[in-house]
Amino acid sequence: MKTIKIKDLGRTVTGHTPPTSESKYYGDYMPFVKPTDIDKDSKFTYNPEQYYSIEAAEKYRTSLIPKGSTCVVCIGTIGEKMTMAHCDMYTNQSINSIIPSSSFDPDYVYYLLKYNLGKVKALNKGTASGREFVSKSTFLEMEVQIHEDLQTQRQIGRLLSAYDDLIELNLKQIALIEEATQRLFRQWFVDFRFPGYESRLFTNGLPLGWSTQKFVDVFSFVRGKSYTSQELSDSKGVLMANLKNIRAFGGYKRNEEKRFLGAFKENQTLSPGDVVMGVTDMTQERRLVGHVAIVPDLKEPMTFSMDLIKLLPKIVSRNYLYSVFFYGGLSKKVSPFANGVNVLHLKPDSMMGLEMVVPDDKTLQLYDSVFEPYRIEIEALQEQNQNAIAARDLLIPRLFSGEIII
Repeated sequence: MKTIKIKDLGRTVTGHTPPTSESKYYGDYMPFVKPTDIDKDSKFTYNPEQYYSIEAAEKYRTSLIPKGSTCVVCIGTIGEKMTMAHCDMYTNQSINSIIPSSSFDPDYVYYLLKYNLGKVKALNKGTASGREFVSKSTFLEMEVQIHEDLQTQRQIGRLLSAYDDLIELNLKQIALIEEATQRLFRQWFVDFRFPGYESRLFTNGLPLGWSTQKFVDVFSFVRGKSYTSQELSDSKGVLMANLKNIRAFGGYKRNEEKRFLGAFKENQTLSPGDVVMGVTDMTQERRLVGHVAIVPDLKEPMTFSMDLIKLLPKIVSRNYLYSVFFYGGLSKKVSPFANGVNVLHLKPDSMMGLEMVVPDDKTLQLYDSVFEPYRIEIEALQEQNQNAIAARDLLIPRLFSGEIII
């Protein structure tokens, strides 16, 4: 193996953020990827929040990131987030993207950088505000050890890509199931095409037996546990769900739990199927606050942090409660109640006067019987992905350290 510098891998490009005051620079022409769009367990970032317009692509054409480039976050979440360009795209200034030369296999470069993310983290000099920062010049001088033979690089790239291909396939399957559940919810509770609707009488725009109720009458909530850094551990303690476990705009993101060593109340435990909601947010787009997730079965006890609340249904099921927020748009009604300058905070009591539709018990039971298999299938696919991620991440250091020779 040979030691080289990042700059020897190819050309490195730093992205740009067009002025947000200029709407002409934002459209649907080409993906614009920011660190907040990147999922650390996914190789690609298919659905960024924003896209460049044709005008922006022309203005920043020298910053185009070609398909197959490796994009590494160097401002903010350093040492955790990176992605590979699945198509030509653009990034913001927090990301340095390596466009490999013909001497290097693109997949190999991606996994090489994944293996060396810890070294990128170690280069962090920080900023006056405490934000993590690695300059482009420092990043380019970082040394890495590579396999010189291109065929060996391709073999390593293909071997590791097989795991990520499975992960992406499962993610697409999950997306299809979520689309099906969203259609189911809308069909039943928006269009009122639920089983037996043909013979149901309607009063005040709702099927007979349905009602509109205030949140306070439908569910209560429990606040999460506050903690200090001394109460966290890398390997010991109870799993603690936290804000990072809320996917952008809803859903549960695995592998982001903390380990908590302190004490917590009995009602601050989490069970599989519980519904949690984010009550803080550091994104002005309100990606997390007011959004909900269903807790999966992680096979061990769990609690949750003060950045979340647990919703306790009174007269509806947990599945319906989750669905009405996630699919029914209630989260979008709740998130504006959060306020703050740098960090948004939602006071849960402030939302409890809002209203929601409550179906009759028979319809709720039928919905549960249809929704639950979907939820279980999603959870099984997520668990498959966790196993694939674990296997891939065990193999990467063995390949790049030379322990396994191909």
